[in-house]
Amino acid sequence: FVGVKCFTILKNGKQKYVPSDGELAIIMLDRYLAEDHEFYLLDEPERGLGNSYVDSEIRPKLIALARSGKTVLIATHNANLAVRTEPVHSILLEYHGENEFTLYSGSPFSNQLSRATNANDTRNWCEESMNILEGGPEAFYDRKDMYELQ
Repeated sequence: FVGVKCFTILKNGKQKYVPSDGELAIIMLDRYLAEDHEFYLLDEPERGLGNSYVDSEIRPKLIALARSGKTVLIATHNANLAVRTEPVHSILLEYHGENEFTLYSGSPFSNQLSRATNANDTRNWCEESMNILEGGPEAFYDRKDMYELQ
């Protein structure tokens, strides 16, 4: 039995190169998204990755998979993934502590999230997304004002 191990040696010829957590995430995510599956499950795929990389590389791949008829389920707090991937369905899990939570689901297209156990208990999709993903309207518009200072 022969074991084989692959690794990269740095230019000095002595040090083995060890990828960072972000580089490992990129490699694993790229491999996974390149495989042909009917269903893709991603738990915070943006973790350890720069927002510009997530938006320019990961988001287009997820959109392409969904448009090709694949099911893509993403758990995320990243606004580019949660909003700009044009989700057909969204789930909001409101945690109350000690294994207590309220589950809402809905769509950005109807701008409504309904409680799973009581359809009359609804939330506004845009408001919830703004608060959770952007830190609220004040934080969102403060960033807008900063960007427009140029």
